[in-house]
Amino acid sequence: MTRTIMAIATAFLFVITVFASAADAGYCGGRGYGGPCGVGPSFGASTKSYGAKRYYARAIARTKAKARARSIAAAKAKAKARAVAAARAKAKAKARAAAKAAAAEDVELAEEIRDENSTISTASLDKSESTDTEETPTEEPKVNKNVGCKKFFPAVGMTLTVPCE
Repeated sequence: MTRTIMAIATAFLFVITVFASAADAGYCGGRGYGGPCGVGPSFGASTKSYGAKRYYARAIARTKAKARARSIAAAKAKAKARAVAAARAKAKAKARAAAKAAAAEDVELAEEIRDENSTISTASLDKSESTDTEETPTEEPKVNKNVGCKKFFPAVGMTLTVPCE
């Protein structure tokens, strides 16, 4: 009788091990690492998904903040470039107006000199006096080139035209 009970128990254990699912043997509740089921930290689904959502939310917020900062910096750079261009245009217009005023002043001075010479009367010569006229070579008029004011900038290593003070 003991042999019969022993044979039935052995047969029962054999049938259970043969027909058991192989996937269920290493599953251990979905932890995904191959250790025994009761060993290691608990990686619950709610903790994992909550942490991941918070991480993604922070990453998205950080990316949006960086994009916003970049667009603000670009807008400031454009505004600064416009202001510099406007200042340059204003300085250029001032220089042109000053050049026109200087040219008009030169024309007025030349007219005054011409008018002054025309009002001077010449003395009449006696018949006994002879006039010695020697032709003197006339000097060619020098061309006055307005080169503006120049200033050396050591940081750039160049001499640049600047508005005159």
